[in-house]
Amino acid sequence: MKTTTKNGNEISNEYKLVANRFPTIVKFAKSIDVDYTTVYRWAHSGDDERVGKALKTNSGMTKERIKELSGMAEFCKAYKTCKSQQQDFLMDNGLIGASPASAFIFTAKNVTKMRDKVENDIKVTEVKPLLDNLRNKKKEEEDEYST
Repeated sequence: MKTTTKNGNEISNEYKLVANRFPTIVKFAKSIDVDYTTVYRWAHSGDDERVGKALKTNSGMTKERIKELSGMAEFCKAYKTCKSQQQDFLMDNGLIGASPASAFIFTAKNVTKMRDKVENDIKVTEVKPLLDNLRNKKKEEEDEYST
């Protein structure tokens, strides 16, 4: 896009779409001075069914333990929200072209639960000979070992 100034000079105005930096768990861990594996451990320990059951029954636990378990469950929920926001971020930037397609696809597959859809059409007529072949081999092996 070109515009003309008052004195007749042409100026080129080119804009480049640049994505924000991707929010990662590693960056978050560094910001709170812990290792990223600690963040993963915290997130997944709060996802444990036993935490939910323990909080519901609340039997024989101290207030400190209840507070600790509640914090674990809360952190797990925040972690899941973060993962969802990462996926939204990738989708938004990928769809508007702010990131190269290959970088978007690679990151989406490795950071989120997004995967390529693979469809396998298996016909019964193709599987039956394979099964028969396996059964025959198994029978031959059994016969071989029994003699």
